[in-house]
Amino acid sequence: MDKIFSEANALTDVLIPIFHHFHRFPELSFKEFETTRFIREELKRLDLDILDLGMETGVAALLKGKHSNRLAALRADMDAVPVTEDEGHAV
Repeated sequence: MDKIFSEANALTDVLIPIFHHFHRFPELSFKEFETTRFIREELKRLDLDILDLGMETGVAALLKGKHSNRLAALRADMDAVPVTEDEGHAV
């Protein structure tokens, strides 16, 4: 478990700017065009196979592992919740 935390901490400099980007440019359901583009570019940078969903928003990619007989899936929402935030709150 320590190895996982160590590897996650090593990604902090990469993940924090991505987190801030999403919070600076929130998009509501079915309007996540910039979010989709951003995630697609990040997945391409990781050299993952982008799957064609036939949709304007949303993205899926294929991560191939060492064993072809195993499968895992990860799903995440990418739409924003319509809220008004305090203007003084730093993201």
